[in-house]
Amino acid sequence: MSTDVVPGVACPMCGQRACSDLRKFSLGPGKPVQCRECGARISVSWATGGVVFVLLNATASLGGFLVLGAYTKFVGAVSFLGALALVVFGAIILVVPLAWVYMRHIPLSVRDA
Repeated sequence: MSTDVVPGVACPMCGQRACSDLRKFSLGPGKPVQCRECGARISVSWATGGVVFVLLNATASLGGFLVLGAYTKFVGAVSFLGALALVVFGAIILVVPLAWVYMRHIPLSVRDA
């Protein structure tokens, strides 16, 4: 396992790991946290946060309904709970790679005090 800091969680002030991956995923433009190394207030930018929010929601919806549509086309009718399970499964399939890109490649920014 490498000790290098992943760029997506590196503090822009000190360059050290600013927060955990899970903590970064819960960050938003209006919800800064302190870097655990230098204490700088960090967050994601408003533009990035908004784009990621829209993309995650659109991707989840698209993935869910694509899987549901493909299943009903090839297999036939499905119950409500089956349809719900397919929508959730499709959403997870498309959201996981997008979440990985967000965690690794969307940089943190410093917020004013």
